[in-house]
Amino acid sequence: MWRRSLAVVSLLLTTLLLLEVGLRLLGPASARAVFVPVEAQPGYRVLNAAYVHQHLDGVLAPEIAYDPFQADKPAGTFRVIVLGGSTAAGFPYRAHLGFPARLQQRLEVHAAGQSVEVINLGVTGSGSYLLWDLKDAVAAQQPDAVVIYAGHDEYYGAFGVGSALGPGGAPAWLKRLTLRLRRHSALLASVDRALAPAATGQESLLALMVADEDIPLTDPKFERGRREYEANLRATLTTFQDAGIPVYLATVAANLRDQPPLGNDEEAITQFVEGRTLFAQGDTLAARAAFHAAKEQDELRFRAPDAINAVTRALAEEGLATLVDLEAVTARRSDDGVGDFSFFLDHVHPTYEGYEHLAEALYQALQDHPALQDSGHRPLAGAPIRPDAYERSHAYFQIFGLSLSYPFIKGTSPQQVQAQVEAELRMYRRSRHYLDSLTYATMTGQLTVSQAVTTGIERARARGEVRNELLLYRTLLHLHPFDDALLQEAVAAAQAQADSTTAPLVQELLFHAVNRTGDASLLAQAGALRERYGLADAQAQTAVVSLTTP
Repeated sequence: MWRRSLAVVSLLLTTLLLLEVGLRLLGPASARAVFVPVEAQPGYRVLNAAYVHQHLDGVLAPEIAYDPFQADKPAGTFRVIVLGGSTAAGFPYRAHLGFPARLQQRLEVHAAGQSVEVINLGVTGSGSYLLWDLKDAVAAQQPDAVVIYAGHDEYYGAFGVGSALGPGGAPAWLKRLTLRLRRHSALLASVDRALAPAATGQESLLALMVADEDIPLTDPKFERGRREYEANLRATLTTFQDAGIPVYLATVAANLRDQPPLGNDEEAITQFVEGRTLFAQGDTLAARAAFHAAKEQDELRFRAPDAINAVTRALAEEGLATLVDLEAVTARRSDDGVGDFSFFLDHVHPTYEGYEHLAEALYQALQDHPALQDSGHRPLAGAPIRPDAYERSHAYFQIFGLSLSYPFIKGTSPQQVQAQVEAELRMYRRSRHYLDSLTYATMTGQLTVSQAVTTGIERARARGEVRNELLLYRTLLHLHPFDDALLQEAVAAAQAQADSTTAPLVQELLFHAVNRTGDASLLAQAGALRERYGLADAQAQTAVVSLTTP
């Protein structure tokens, strides 16, 4: 009898082994790889969209930044890798307007002549389990620094304790084992793809993430979420520390004054209403406390509770990272001294000015890094460069669609949301502004983004709208980072049309070209802008970053 049982087990194991070998030879191994080769660009790698999709349980497929980098890091390159969720990804803007790209722009000026890479690995809907799963692959890319902005997706992001993505209710060890097996077993990866839950068409993006709507402070799941965040973040930071890679760990910030509680907790709603009353009466100090209490009591946890930032600060105090207090930056840069619509577009995602402020704070923290050369150049002073109407409308429609659905408005179907978006789009079709019409053409599938931006450049040039022309070149360069002819075309346009009003944007394009080509003549031209137009360097901002010794 035992021989028959042994034969059955042996046959089963042999079958599984043959399936595993066969799938490895014939199956989509790239779905398990974190980074994949860039087509037609030998030696370059990029974050694998299939890996991201698999991590998000095959349900969400968010747009990720296209930030290709060389697999063999060139000597002297200053490489920064950014990890986190949708804010790190730059939502609702395209990635070149998020804080990682805006940080790169500053570093390109600061270290002109040295190759600078800021690689954005931000993934919408991801929590600390993605940090944990990525840590070894990231360390293998030999970054000089890692920036982490994470925490808002901890409860409902993939594998979170309240999440519908992955085994959220399972013990932490089983979640980690699942992630390891997904990465290393072609058989399990194939089974995962076959069993992945399909969207029914009745859920919004955020609704797809939520399994447990109510997680009060007293719920054991709340503490489990905090513990899992701490364990995953500690393991991630320890991996980087052991590899000699400094980490710049950011606190996260949220809209407090202008975002009512997303859940139904009566105490949270009462606190928010009280905050509004106190603010109207001029008692801003008490109002801030009430808004903060409302966020903490909000049981639908799409905004990180204080416990998340407390973990971040504690691990930095242990010496595992350098703390960059972006929560404090948000308070300082918001009109009312507390997160509001002057800094945020919704509950957690910054405006373009907000992203610029986050980038500036991180730049201040990174500029003394020993591997970063100091060219003596600095970004020009002035207000953040306002995106063109095409990019602003792209962000607007991202937020508009999100705001019409769960959890901001409960009970709406994707069909209802789509109908309202289409009605809003029709207004853009009737607009006489050419960039609005290009937004309509892009969103209705008549033009690709590249085609729309190229058309926009031609129309801006015909109208003599220099600023829009250069802004659209910036977008196109982000979409086509290997197009040397396009880079030369953009540089020529910038050189020909520089004046005191466009100088900051011209400087950005010229220093980007220097970073891509190493052309010293462009460096000289970029450096002359400041003197030519009597412009000042941006001043270092003090008291906006809180640092600990790594």
